[in-house]
Amino acid sequence: MEDYDERIKNYNQKIKEYNERVTKYFQESAESNQKFPADPEYREKFCPNCGIKKVISTDKYCSACSARLGA
Repeated sequence: MEDYDERIKNYNQKIKEYNERVTKYFQESAESNQKFPADPEYREKFCPNCGIKKVISTDKYCSACSARLGA
């Protein structure tokens, strides 16, 4: 029974460490996103064949299917 308790204790410790690493990663990611916002030259345009694609705002045709892009 002591062996089982020890394994559960180790497992809980590993889960706690994992949760701390994940939290730290997402905090750093959020800080990075604030420092480097999305490029304003890119925006979403509607492609009638593919759906919404993220393209350069000056593009007039879809790079995937060559259909004319809507506004």
